[in-house]
Order: sequence, then C-alpha cells, then structure tokens
Amino acid sequence: MHTETSQRDLKGVAKRYLWRVAQIFTLFGVLTLIHRARGVYLVESKTAFGDLYDLYPGASQMDVIWIVYGNAITNGLQADILFCLCSALLLPALPRVVRIAATLALIIFYAANLEHIHYNLAHIDFGLLGLGADGTFLLAQFTEQLAIYLAVFALFAVIVAAIQWMRIGGWLSVILTVLIVPFAALPLASFDPEDNMWLQTHPLVPTFSASNLADDPRQFDIATPTPLAQLPDTATRQNVLIVYLEGVSHHSIAKADMATLRGLSDRYTTYDRYFAHQLITANGLYATLLGDYPLFTSPDRKWSLLQADDPLTRTALPAVLRDAGYQTAFVQSADLSYMQKDRVLPLIGFDQIAGDADIDPNAARSGWGVNDMVLFDKVIETIDGFDPHRPWMLATLTTGTHSPYNVPDDFAAGENRRIRALKFADEAVAQLLADLEARDLLDDTLVIITSDESREAVLGSRLTGEVALNWLPLIVIEPDALALRVSDYVVSTDLPALVMAHLDGRTFAPSQDRAIILGNIIAGRVNAFDQTSGELVSCRVSDFACLVYRGITDLGDVQGSVFVGQAMLPAFQDQIEALEE
Repeated sequence: MHTETSQRDLKGVAKRYLWRVAQIFTLFGVLTLIHRARGVYLVESKTAFGDLYDLYPGASQMDVIWIVYGNAITNGLQADILFCLCSALLLPALPRVVRIAATLALIIFYAANLEHIHYNLAHIDFGLLGLGADGTFLLAQFTEQLAIYLAVFALFAVIVAAIQWMRIGGWLSVILTVLIVPFAALPLASFDPEDNMWLQTHPLVPTFSASNLADDPRQFDIATPTPLAQLPDTATRQNVLIVYLEGVSHHSIAKADMATLRGLSDRYTTYDRYFAHQLITANGLYATLLGDYPLFTSPDRKWSLLQADDPLTRTALPAVLRDAGYQTAFVQSADLSYMQKDRVLPLIGFDQIAGDADIDPNAARSGWGVNDMVLFDKVIETIDGFDPHRPWMLATLTTGTHSPYNVPDDFAAGENRRIRALKFADEAVAQLLADLEARDLLDDTLVIITSDESREAVLGSRLTGEVALNWLPLIVIEPDALALRVSDYVVSTDLPALVMAHLDGRTFAPSQDRAIILGNIIAGRVNAFDQTSGELVSCRVSDFACLVYRGITDLGDVQGSVFVGQAMLPAFQDQIEALEE
C-alpha cells in the first residue's frame, strides 16, 4: 500500500514537472519567436537590397531575405528551440518566484538585445555589460522604442500565461512542445561564415570553437607605434583643435549630404583612407590621444586601466603639448564620469575638463547631454578663457550623433532621425569654424575633424559593412594649406604623430607596408589587411577561426574581394595578444 502511494506521488510529481516544462517552453518560445521575428525584420528594414534584389525579379523583400539568409535563420531558430528547451527543463524545479524573475529578466534582455541589434547588428556582448549598466548609458538609451519592446514582450507574456491558466491552454502548450522540440535535434544547416553570427545563433546559447579547421601559420607586418617624445624644435606653436564627431563614418558625409564636411574635405587636407583600430569611444580616444593599440580580444579597455605611473601618460599627445607650454582642455557634452573620463583625462595631460555639469543648465538635453551646437558654444567659451599669449590644445567630443540622437525638434523635420543628427552636426561644425574665424583663430590653429568610431550601416557584403565600421573621416584644416587628398592608409594610432607632422609643416606619410588592424569588439572580430598581398583575414577573437579574402586593392572598396576559405591563425593570435600586453 505504501509502495503504491509512493508510486502515485512520483507520478504526480513527474506529471506536474512535465506540465510546467510544457508551459515554460511555450511561454519562452513565444517571447523568443517575437525576438527572432523582430530581428529578421530589422535586417529587412536596415538593408536596401539594390542589385541583390534585382537578381530575384518578382520576389518580395522578405522572400529575398529568406533566399539570402534562410540557412542562417534556420540555424538561429534551432538555437532558439534549444534555449527554450534547456530553460524549460531547468526552471520547473525552482521556486515560483524564481520562474517569474527569470521571465522578467528574459523580457528585459530580449528588449535590450533588439536595441543592440538595431544599432550594432550583433548580440549583446556580456563582457560589455559594465558599460551598458552605467547610469549615464541607461538614461541616455532608454528610448521610446525600447519601452515599446518591453511593453510588447510583457503583453504577450501575460496573454500566454492567461491562456495557460485554462486547461485547454495547458494542453495546447503540451501539444506545441511535443511538435516543436524534435526540431532541435535536426542537423544544422551549414554555417555561412559570411553571414552575421547573430542571425545564426541565440544570444544565450554558446557557440563552439571551429576545431576542425586547419592551422594557417601566416603572420602580419604589424607596426609598433613610436611614443611621442617632445614637440620638434622646428614645429610651429599653432593651436590645436581636435573635433570628434561621435559615431560619424566616412560614409556619413555622403549618406547625409554633410555639405560642410564635404566642402572642407575638398578645400583642405583629407586623409580619405583613415581607419580606426577598434569600436567604442574609450578605445577611439585611447588610440588617437596615446598612440597605442587598444585591446582586440577583450571587452576591457586600456583607457580604463590607465594609472598615473603608466609611461604612456607622459607621451600622450596632450601631455607632450602641455609640457611644451600649451594650455590643454577637453570638452564634451556627456557626463564625465562615464568611461572614467573624469579620472583619465587629467592623467594624460588635460589641465581643464568640462562635461554635462559644466554646460548651461538651461540648455535642452538628452541623456547624453546638450546638442552639438550648444557643446561648441562651450568650446568657444573655453577658448575665450585661454591666455591669448600661449598656444592651446583642445579636444571635444560630441554626442548628438549617438543614438537616440539629440536634434532640435524643428530641424530637418520629416527626415530620418539619424540623418537629421548628421546634418545638424554638420551645421554645428560650420558654426564652430565661423566662430573661430570671427576671432581670427583659424590663422594660427590646426583643426582636425574626425570621429571616435563609426555607426553607419552601408550596403554590400558582410565584409563591406564590417570595414565601414572602422572607416572614419579625417580632415585637417590649417592656415594657407592647399587642397590635398591623401590616399595612404592612416590608422588611429597615427593621430599623435600626424598632429606633430602638421605642426612641423609636413603632411603625414605613414608606412604603406604595414598591416592594417581593424577590431570590432562588439561583434567579437578582428581583421588584418596586408597591403602588399591584398589579402585580408577576418577572425573571431574567441578562437581565431578566420575567414580569408584575396584580391583587395583598396580597403575602401572590398566588394570585389574573393572569399577563399577558412583557417585557424594561431600565429596571428599570438601577434594580437602581444599587442595587448
């Protein structure tokens, strides 16, 4: 009798467990399917297919999406099912409050990940959560779209849970689970190495190393940056103004018809093959002000690791100019505590720093601070406060072109918000230069207009889009300069030496034998381009499984590149890790 009772109890426990498995699988499945469907829609909305669309006459754009990305989406759906199944098997054994908390956490994560995909075409990298959880970032990035995502996920969670309270809803969950789970065991479609990895994976399911690839022993001629020593005796004592336009790409100038920047690039010196080593603002500032490579394989940032006794703080561009008698200042619109700028900027030679708290409190703000026009008013105010008998160096970083974009409501109304932000930044640059000219400062000031990183989606192959994220504008305005377009490859670690060259009356001439290293820590990749052979490798930083391309004669136009295969590059991995020491 006791044995029969125990068996009935065990059957009851097993039945309740399996019932909950089906309920959780269905609930998480609905939320995950919405996440997947919206992600695919973002591919459609961000991709104007152009010639690719014409290859399939009569097909809708969603049909083309499936033709081009079908295997990737299928793999992603299988990963989705696997995630839902694992969650459903684990959570029933945990207390009800934990199951509810897990559902809320998934809703928040999916909403945030869709925002991340929208701007970065990549899943959230958990190594970057420190930046994403910062109060400044959260306030600035809590957009209306994010609120809509949260509301939609929450609404569907409530609807599914309400249906499951009814007995027929419970059985429906069981039927769906039985029908769908077997798909997780089907063989995966072949991974397309040129497709975006986020399409082929689930953000919470780990990907595996490509251990079946052969080793390729190739290495690259990676130049070691030479630290600045001092301002050359022959150099002029011109003022130096560096303008970082947040997230503006080389492609942005044409995309938004940025008439001011286009006119400046035609009139002055333009380095039109200027590439950043890495994404994220702190990495851009680190490379361009200290002349040192950022990290490529880790989401950590050398910028945040800098300490007062680091030799690089003494050879940073602002420190060298300060020691040469320059007054130095850094002015930005965002809060200085974000990315530890309030701590790091003084370490590398900036005597004055100003951020959101130092700018007109009555000016309109977004979470990233004032718009670009107001910021440049603060730049002019800072310049006006310098001793006119001593040269000065000032760097400024905008945020108006950072999502969700800070633009006056009446400016270019009706256009895409990013386009409006780019056009407004362009007009702000025009006003800044007009204010400098009104003070006769353009006669003795070296002005450099560039960016910290790129955030411009472009048409073309995966490789085209990836390179575009590192391709930045670099315009040098100097007194009595003739129009000059320099097509030599320049990288972000060159900027201190480039400034010194122009102060010395020379155009910067970098080595054209070295490899160009381009990182994308958000997507977890690093690329190396060999200028001599025309080969480029695009590697996953987790294991250095790499795609190999040939036939590239111009890094600015890789559409004609030929994909020749995959390989593991352990020697290149050793080189990259050596740069990070």
